[in-house]
Amino acid sequence: MNSAFWSEMVTCFNELSEDAQCRVVVVSGAGKLFTAGIDLMDMMNSVLQPEGDDTARISWGIKKKIKKLQETFSVIEKEVDIGLAADVGTLQRLPKVIGSQSLVNELALTARKMYADEAKSSGLVSRVFADKEAMMAGALEIAGEIAGRSPVAVQGTKINLIYARNHSVADGLDYIATWNMSMLQTEDLMKSAQAALEKKSPKTMTYSKL
Repeated sequence: MNSAFWSEMVTCFNELSEDAQCRVVVVSGAGKLFTAGIDLMDMMNSVLQPEGDDTARISWGIKKKIKKLQETFSVIEKEVDIGLAADVGTLQRLPKVIGSQSLVNELALTARKMYADEAKSSGLVSRVFADKEAMMAGALEIAGEIAGRSPVAVQGTKINLIYARNHSVADGLDYIATWNMSMLQTEDLMKSAQAALEKKSPKTMTYSKL
């Protein structure tokens, strides 16, 4: 995940957000891992500008340690191993996902590896598959289920889930009430209701485009 990656990701998702045919996105890794994390060598090259022999030697030493760190993987970013605290949302979001502050503290302070069975038992992931092929088949099946629903309903659900995560229950109830009052005016509600009355799958209906 270097500077080129971030630029390409922003461009990609900006284009997909304008594509009326795109209902859901599945992101997967091409190698053995989903991601090896931030490219620390790239970060150091852009942040650290050597000036003189001493700074150059320090730069070389840091980069050598970083290269060794990149050979491992953990659920928490490795900033704690190079004198930083994780700063892209891990420390803020992970406690709400896992629900165990003790486990989050351990992962964050040690940057140790977390394996699939532990990730599932702690609630970090919802499923574990035998291999990548089975995982991709499962992910695409879920993606197909999501894509078959009303995009108005799917986007509204996603927005309200995120809102509820960061607000009280009372605030979330007020927000969803206001949201759904405006959504009552869309055609998708009537189409979904029609499918339910006719005992049809909602995937058989033709919905509006966002």
